[in-house]
Amino acid sequence: MDLLHLIMSAIQVYGDSIASRNRIEKLVYFLSIILGKDDIKFEYNYFGPYSTEVLETLDKLIEIGFLDEERHSFSFNKDKRYKLFLTEPGQDRVGVISKIYKKDYAKIKKFTENLNSITKEYFPLMIASKVYYNLKKNGTPINNNTINVKLDNMIKDNWNITKNDRDKILKIIQLVESIK
Repeated sequence: MDLLHLIMSAIQVYGDSIASRNRIEKLVYFLSIILGKDDIKFEYNYFGPYSTEVLETLDKLIEIGFLDEERHSFSFNKDKRYKLFLTEPGQDRVGVISKIYKKDYAKIKKFTENLNSITKEYFPLMIASKVYYNLKKNGTPINNNTINVKLDNMIKDNWNITKNDRDKILKIIQLVESIK
């Protein structure tokens, strides 16, 4: 399954739309690990793994008409938010993709549905991706102890991570490890 198909499948399973480019980027990061896709390059970013390939593929999907986006601007801080959603041709294409790549699609579905049952909030997903990326990059074993140490260090660095967030972060990372 290539990146284009991965993104479309992830959005479809997420609910035919997803609230931001950042959220899809973190979702694709975890799915690339689960599917063993080392060809998708992610770099360190303050807010977790970042991939120009993912952003370029989102633009390509919009250009070919499989994906559309709504842009929302906020006048008080000039921020822009994007809601990405599959078009009808995009939904039809995912129907074909799900049959061709049954095993990959099943893993995407399992992860995404379980992620949605853990949280639909962006913050725990972002922190989980940041922690996972750092542990993996440094060759540190990924387990509850190393995750908690990393989270404690982030709290010392003034990240506002609540007990509830910590529980969700642990569950997200455990989910990744259980499916990959």
